[in-house]
Amino acid sequence: MRLNAVLSRACAAAALSLVASWQVSIAAPLNAAAASAAGPSCGATIAAGEQHSLALKSDGTVWAWGSNHYGQLGNNDNLRADQNTPVEVANSSGTGFLQGVVAIAAGGNHSMALKADGTVWTWGLNGSGELGNNDAGHGSQQKPVQVVGVGSTGVLTNVIAIAAGRYHSLAILDNGTLLSWGFNNFGQLGLNDGNTVPHSDYPRHVVATSGSGNLGGVKSIGAGNYYSMALLNDTTVVAWGENDAGQLGDGTSSPWTLTATPQHVLNAPLGSNFTGVKEIAPNRHQAIALKTDGTVWGWGSNATGELGQGVSGNAFYTTPVQVNGIGGTGTLGGITALGEGGHQSLSIQTDQTVLAWGKNSNGQVGNGNTTTPQTNPVQVVGAGGTGQLGSVVELSGGDNFSLALKSDGTIWSFGNGGSGQLGNGSNANSQDTPVQVSQTSGLNSVPGGCLAVSAVHAASTSCTGGVSVTITGSGFLGATRVQFGGVDAQSFVVNSDTSITAVSPAGSPGTVDVTVDTPRGTSAVSSVDTFTCVAAVTTSTTSPTLPKAGAGSRQDNRAPVLLVLLFAGAAIFAGLRPALRRR
Repeated sequence: MRLNAVLSRACAAAALSLVASWQVSIAAPLNAAAASAAGPSCGATIAAGEQHSLALKSDGTVWAWGSNHYGQLGNNDNLRADQNTPVEVANSSGTGFLQGVVAIAAGGNHSMALKADGTVWTWGLNGSGELGNNDAGHGSQQKPVQVVGVGSTGVLTNVIAIAAGRYHSLAILDNGTLLSWGFNNFGQLGLNDGNTVPHSDYPRHVVATSGSGNLGGVKSIGAGNYYSMALLNDTTVVAWGENDAGQLGDGTSSPWTLTATPQHVLNAPLGSNFTGVKEIAPNRHQAIALKTDGTVWGWGSNATGELGQGVSGNAFYTTPVQVNGIGGTGTLGGITALGEGGHQSLSIQTDQTVLAWGKNSNGQVGNGNTTTPQTNPVQVVGAGGTGQLGSVVELSGGDNFSLALKSDGTIWSFGNGGSGQLGNGSNANSQDTPVQVSQTSGLNSVPGGCLAVSAVHAASTSCTGGVSVTITGSGFLGATRVQFGGVDAQSFVVNSDTSITAVSPAGSPGTVDVTVDTPRGTSAVSSVDTFTCVAAVTTSTTSPTLPKAGAGSRQDNRAPVLLVLLFAGAAIFAGLRPALRRR
């Protein structure tokens, strides 16, 4: 399962992981599949855990459904009953509801929420300190508790991204460094501690690749079963923790050793770093990565075809291999975002349809059957098996089930629903086509992925205002303001999560940035969010002004008059010359 949860407090807030893998992402195209340091406006809004699901509504509230054995739904239910439709997550006192959330993440049996103020809140299982409240082993929490600060001092602040593994948690600080807490028997906390810290119930710094100092320059994060991964600003990837199936991607594998220091994922043949990466999506024992050219690569276990190589079995890959194209033809390209699960992998194409591959025993690949495994990418079908699932902006995979968020704010699910994790009011063990998560709670306003403006199209370039402007991007549901260079639009309508129509205000000639505000924050300015207005060109229709009569005018007109008299005199003289000769 992947847990994307990112946020950049500069903007005020993609996405998932679970028993199979839990990850958070900030980066993001229309969605982001791992937690990245873009800011609060760029966090996961759906997240799948081992057997539970989370969703973040546009109003900053969090909703949950599925297994609640450890209180991972956070609804302060003393009975901890499973829920097959969404329930609202309570606040820390249990007297109201959690608010002001900009990103979420779902671990194996615990949940995380990042608030716009940079604080982190957790609930659910706490057997290994994964809640980070300095209270490991003292029971699960059925309502949110606040994560303490580094070294258990104060409370944790300045966080811009979160991610959850099976029994551990990660968070990026606004300075680009990384924190971890929870289970550490495989070195997944990245402490370079010589296996002397079996768990930590408060945040600690992940070390640099040298083994000393702090890892920095972290852009996005993700967590698998017992390993962790980070995408760095230089587009390289580092990983640490369990490596029994080559999931660290460094060319090695061993079930008996652990790596407690981040190591670079390498190209084959070994020697150069795997680079050009845009998004990461770690799964249970394998990982996939999206490159900036739209291709997808994977490494680690391929037991059920989760690397998309056209084969399955006990084979594993210790360095990245390129995922095949649909049906095994060519290689996969044109991908904009990733999602992953326990043993299934998910991706969004440029047309916003979904491809999936890997384990399919419960229909978690969503292609209308439970044939397992799917060793090459296949198309996820639409509701009832008709057509294709489209308009998808974010994905998240749990343990044998998958979630998809559409641009209209609705959530769709497929796969195993035995604990209610599909959220459609059923507990069916297998659902091989997408079903809609219940909207009885108003869960139809979930914004997708990053809040971002990707294009601005205006009907004219007038500066007088009143121009109809179409704004495209992502994360628009729940928008509260649209501004042109800091000036409010005259009006606006949210057409969908990816489109807004606004009426421009009056302004001075020039180019300004168009920004969108939601409860998750404000879209970051960029080179593609601009609106340019041009001053109207006026053409004079008045007649030229003649010189006024006066001394100066008489003097100015004297020369032409004299010329006329001169020519007239010359003509008269020429006519008199014959007569003069006769005389």
